[in-house]
Amino acid sequence: MKRLIRDLLSLLLVSAFLIAAGLSFGITQGTQAGAAATGQATGPKAPAKKAERRLARAQNLSGTITMFSKENGLLVLTGHNGVPYSFRVTKRTQVRVDGNFAKLEDLSDHLNKQATIEFVPMSTGNFANVVEVAGR
Repeated sequence: MKRLIRDLLSLLLVSAFLIAAGLSFGITQGTQAGAAATGQATGPKAPAKKAERRLARAQNLSGTITMFSKENGLLVLTGHNGVPYSFRVTKRTQVRVDGNFAKLEDLSDHLNKQATIEFVPMSTGNFANVVEVAGR
C-alpha cells in the first residue's frame, strides 16, 4: 500500500512537471510566434546605452602625459602628486603644443611632457576638452 501511494505521488509530480514544462514551452513559442508575426525582434535585448551625465563643471589638471592611445581614446596624465588620471579623448578634443593647434595623434610624440588638461567629469568618465602641452 505504501509503495502504491509513493508511486502515485511520483507519477503525480512527474506529470505536474511535464505539464508545467509544456505550458512554459507553449508560452515561449507563442510569444516568439506573435513577435515574429508583428515584425518585432525576438531573443535577448541589447543592453540599454548608458546615458552620459555631466557631474561637474569643466576643471583643469596639470601633470605629465604618461600614456596615450588614439585607438582606445585614452590619455593618462600623472598629476604632481603621483596619481594617474585617465581621460577620454575624441576627435572633438582640442590639442595645442606651445600654443599652436596640433592633431590628436601628435600626443604620442609628447609622452613624458608636462601638460594641462581642461576636462569635464561625466558619468561615463572624464572627457578631455583641451590638452595643452608645454614645450616640444
